[in-house]
Amino acid sequence: MSTFILPLQSVPLDNYAPHLINYLPPGATISRLYYDNGVETWTDPISINSPISARESLYANFTVNQKTGEELEPDENGDVDDIIVTYKVVSENKKVVVYYHITVMNSEFNVNFIFDIYYRTIEGGIVVDTPINQSILNDSVIHINLVNFNTDVEVGAVNIPLVKDFLTFTEVIDYNSDVGQLFVAAVAKYISRFSPGLKGFYSMSVSVKNPSLDKSYAYIITFNDQKLNDLEDFNMDGKYFYINGSLR
Repeated sequence: MSTFILPLQSVPLDNYAPHLINYLPPGATISRLYYDNGVETWTDPISINSPISARESLYANFTVNQKTGEELEPDENGDVDDIIVTYKVVSENKKVVVYYHITVMNSEFNVNFIFDIYYRTIEGGIVVDTPINQSILNDSVIHINLVNFNTDVEVGAVNIPLVKDFLTFTEVIDYNSDVGQLFVAAVAKYISRFSPGLKGFYSMSVSVKNPSLDKSYAYIITFNDQKLNDLEDFNMDGKYFYINGSLR
């Protein structure tokens, strides 16, 4: 019985198969474990001599729980359990069976961003956060923008859970991506999701687009109840967020 963790880069993990079949002993076969309505089932065994089309049975979605088909949500620390896909290799004489339990991680695109949006007021000295669709901003268009950029500091592999400990840099070198999302604040409990995202340095900004409003609005972004800091020293409109590279 063997367990492998494979670091991958720029590979679609929702339809991936490790290249085990290329290294099978002569006459050996391989099959993949999957679940049919919760019941353990194995794909038809194939060998190195099977048609190329037959290898499609070895592909799996490494981004969801194999038994339930549901995406795994991060815990309070932002960690997600490993998703394991099991393969079985049987020798030609059927006397030797080896199981490979494989989990993979994209070493570049390793983060999902999920935003809960609220309208904040202070009433009698008490902070009140109201779902945005139940506030004065109902029916407004909300724009969330994420910019991933490179700096003069190298992205590390150590998890940094505290905003105050995010890496300090002095120069923005260039930009990797600029992604925006628009939605109308009329949907109850709307959750905005960006995935998957690059590791490294981010500028995050939020704006309200409604010509009927007679005032502008400031915004804050929090991560694990910690307020993100401004990036105005670098002529960037947004809050600073940092995510480390793969720990593996």
